[in-house]
Order: sequence, then C-alpha cells, then structure tokens
Amino acid sequence: MTSVVEATQFLSNAVLASEKEPPTDRFSSSTQDLSPTSSKDLFTTLSLLHNALLLSPTDNATHGQSIFPILVKCLNLTSGSLLLQPPRELLTGCLLTLFTTCPSLDMYSFLHTLTDLASLTSRSTKSLNGTRLTAINILGVLASHHTIYPRIAGLLPDAFFALAKSSRSNDFTIRAAAYTAATLICSTAANESPPTPPTAPQSVFIALNGLEEPTLLEVLKMVKKGVEDKSATVRLAVASLSVALAPLTVIPGTSKAPGMLVHTDDLLVLSLANLDDESPAVGAAYATTLAKCVLASIACNRHKAAELSVLSAKREVEDEEGDGKGGSKSKKKSVDVTNGGGFKFNLRKGPSPNEASGACTSLHEAMAFLKTWFAKVSLLKATGLPRTVANER
Repeated sequence: MTSVVEATQFLSNAVLASEKEPPTDRFSSSTQDLSPTSSKDLFTTLSLLHNALLLSPTDNATHGQSIFPILVKCLNLTSGSLLLQPPRELLTGCLLTLFTTCPSLDMYSFLHTLTDLASLTSRSTKSLNGTRLTAINILGVLASHHTIYPRIAGLLPDAFFALAKSSRSNDFTIRAAAYTAATLICSTAANESPPTPPTAPQSVFIALNGLEEPTLLEVLKMVKKGVEDKSATVRLAVASLSVALAPLTVIPGTSKAPGMLVHTDDLLVLSLANLDDESPAVGAAYATTLAKCVLASIACNRHKAAELSVLSAKREVEDEEGDGKGGSKSKKKSVDVTNGGGFKFNLRKGPSPNEASGACTSLHEAMAFLKTWFAKVSLLKATGLPRTVANER
C-alpha cells in the first residue's frame, strides 16, 4: 500500500513533468492535443494520493500542509491535463478529503482563489487548459459539503457571482459546470437552512433563510437566463438547479406584509412555461420544480389563511365585547381568508404576478389552476398564437 508521503512525492514529480509540457494552443482545447504521458502520470499519481488520503485520515493532519501546495499547483498546469474529466474528479476528491480531515488548512483563502479562477475569461490560457472548469467543479463540491458549508457562509455571494459569470461563458461545458456547482450549493443550503420558527409555515418543501435574498435573486437570474440555452446539456443543468432552488424561494413575511411567495411564483410560472422542452429530461425536471413550488405555495397559503382566521376571530370577540359594554357595533370588515376564485389570466401573457402561487390554496385549487393553465396552452397551440409566457418576469 502506498503511503501518503510516497503518493505525495509521486504527484510532485508528475506535476513537475507536466509543467515542462508546452502550453495548450490558445485556439484549440481538444483533448487529442494533450501529451498522453503527462495526462496518464497525473491521473495515476492523483489516484494513488486519493486512495492514500482515504485510507490514512490520521496522517492527513500531519502532512496536509505539505500536500496542499502540490494540489494547488495542479490547478495551474499548462499541459491541458485538466481538460480530461478523470484527473479533475480525482483532484477534487483529494482536496475534499484533505479539507475535511485537516482543519488547519486555510479554507477561506483557497475558496477565494477558486472564485477568482471561476471568473476567468473564456479566452484566457488557464480557461483553455481546464483550470477554470476544474475550479468551478471544486468550488461546487467543497462549498456544498455539509461540514464545510457552515464555515464559508460569508463567501456564498462571491461564489454565486463567479458562477453566474461562468454561466454566460461561450463554452457550453463551462456553463453546464457552473449550473451544476450552483445546484450542489443550493441543495446544501436547503438542507442546512436554520430551523423554521413556529410562527412560519411548516413544510419539508420550504427552507426559510437558506439563502439571503440578494443571493437568491442572483441564482434566479441564472435560471431565467439559462432556460433558453441552445445546449440540451446546459438546459438540463439549469432545470436541475431550479429543482434545488424551489424550497429556497420562500422568503420570510408576515400577515401584514405577505411577500413570502413572490420568488416562488416566478419559478412556478417559469417551470410551467418550460414543461414542453424538446428534451424529455429537462421537461421532467421542470415538472419536479413545479410540484415543489405548488406544495410550498399551499403550505404558505394555508398558514396565511390560519393567521387571518385567528385575526378575524379576535376582531369578532372585540366587537362582541364592545356590544356588551353598550358601545356601538364595530364596522370593521371581516377578513377574507378565501382565494377569491377564478383564474382569468391573459391568454398570451400567462398569470399575473403572484396569481399562480396565490391560486394554490389547497391541492384541489392547485389542480384547478393547472387544469385551466393547460387548457389555455392547448388553445394557444391549436390557434397558432405565439406563447410569450414569462421567462423574464
């Protein structure tokens, strides 16, 4: 069995050999141009080190400070070896294992470095050599790990900003990687969200305060931009992000200022508009997003109705007490806890803001809304009218 020290030395030698390889041509990032020797050596030595780190976790704390700089050097290779997926995955695995077993490493500074690399321009040498793609992968895996996520919460806005920039890259592999990384982080944000207060809606489909609202808006912009991507691979990554994002779209609100579903409504309508994507997998993912948004809306609307019912009952008691004391009967209006009924949204523009989520007061009402929606869409297709629903809402 190879020890951690031996594997580290092997990797160091492989990195030195890779650094001597000529840089990848600026206008060609094809893996066929890579040196098979350097790529194979890097893969083999990373595999040895990864296995050694997993088998000897107690040695990681001892040797972590000497291993870490060598792994960081792998991010700056000019041979283009990181364009290949196996070395990228192994490098990510080594860094994750090292950070989870060696707490003395400077996680925060390294993640700052990753966000800088993820923000590189598409034509930069490091981007073409696979450094940017690798940095995005590592950023998503590290920031989403349940033991690391609580330590780097303050870095999330920077991380999502870098991923948003990468999602606009001309390279579809960069775009897909950015959405995948954002999906991983959002999934962890939902799972690690603070406990829901007793005064808030209680549902497994709601993760209150999982993301700060400015960060949430940044991720929503990523989704709205990505739904029209020409690459089916990227659109599937976008749809997967929408699934992870759904519980996080509910924001704190009160009965006096109900704004909990404003972002949920955006995502609900967006998922409705993209159920018929030409890729069945993308459509299925948006169906999952739709279901999560509907169930979150039902929970919030029921909670709001219960609060309003209590308020209405309190007013009735106050009115009765006023009558008993000889006072004039209060003329305060009773609180309407119903939805109002009817779904008369515009045939071309779709539901008005908050109408979709507001219609979901119960499962029955949600099904009625969806039935009306699909009937309208069928009519649009039958008449040949353009469907202009709302990806920019």
